[in-house]
Amino acid sequence: MDIRLRPNEIHPGIYLFTSFKTLMVNSTVVDCGDEVIVVDTLLRKDEATQVADFIRETLQKSVSWIINTHWHKDHLYGNQAYPGVPTIAHENYIHSAEAQKILMGHRMPYQHPKLTFSERMRLTIGTRHMELHGAPGHSPDGLVVYLPEEKVMFTGDTVIGNGSRRIGLPYVHEGNWGRLEATLEWLLTFNIERIAPGHAKPGDKSLIQQRLDYTQRLRRFVQEAPLANMTKADLIALPLTEFTHDGSEAMMPNLHHINLEKMWAELHNNTP
Repeated sequence: MDIRLRPNEIHPGIYLFTSFKTLMVNSTVVDCGDEVIVVDTLLRKDEATQVADFIRETLQKSVSWIINTHWHKDHLYGNQAYPGVPTIAHENYIHSAEAQKILMGHRMPYQHPKLTFSERMRLTIGTRHMELHGAPGHSPDGLVVYLPEEKVMFTGDTVIGNGSRRIGLPYVHEGNWGRLEATLEWLLTFNIERIAPGHAKPGDKSLIQQRLDYTQRLRRFVQEAPLANMTKADLIALPLTEFTHDGSEAMMPNLHHINLEKMWAELHNNTP
C-alpha cells in the first residue's frame, strides 16, 4: 500500500515531510515567495517524488536549490526527484572513499554541488534570509541551516528528534564525538524556537540540550570507567536511563551500544 506523506507546517511556509519507510528521515520545504528550496530529500525516490508533487501541485512553485546537510544517502538519494536543480553542500561533502563509493554507485550518479562553503555562508533566496554553518560531529561535512528572522534551524543529523514514545540518540558515523559535543554547545548560542531535525519529530531548542546532555554523560562514563574498574562490557550492561533522563527506550535500540563502542575507541584507543 502506498502511504502518502503529509506536510507538517512547522512555521508559516515551512513544511516538514517525514518518511514512513526509512528511519523517520526528514525533508523540509521552504517557501521563499516566488521559489522554493528543499533541505534534504529523503532516501526513496518514490517518497521524494511526493514532496516534489506537493511543491508543484499545492504550492505551484519551482525548486531553485537543494541543500544537502551531509552526504549520507538517506538525506540525498531523493535528489533524483529534482532533475537539474543545483545543490548546496559543505566543502567536505563526498570527502571520503566511502562517500564516493556510495554516491557514485549504481543507484545514484554523483552530482557535484553548485555551491560549497567552509565555515559560514549567508544567502538570500526570495523572501528568506538564511545562514549555513559548518556543523561537524555526526560527519565531517555536516551543516545546519538557520533562518534568523523565523528563528528556525534545520539541523540534519547533528540533532535527532524524538519518536512518539522513544528518544532519538545522537550518532557519530565517520565523525567524532568531541566535535559533535562542541557543535551542540555552540548551537545552544543561537536564538531558536523551532528545530527541523534530520530524523523524527520537530522540536524546540531543548532537543539540542537533550542531545548534549547524553553526549556529555556518555563521555563522562567512558572516561571514568577505568578508575571505577569498569570494562566496556560493564558499561554496555548499564540501562539507557543511566545516560539519559529523557526516556528509557531509543528509537534504534542498538544505537546506544554503538555509541559506547565509538566513544570508548576515541578515549581509550580501543583497549578492552
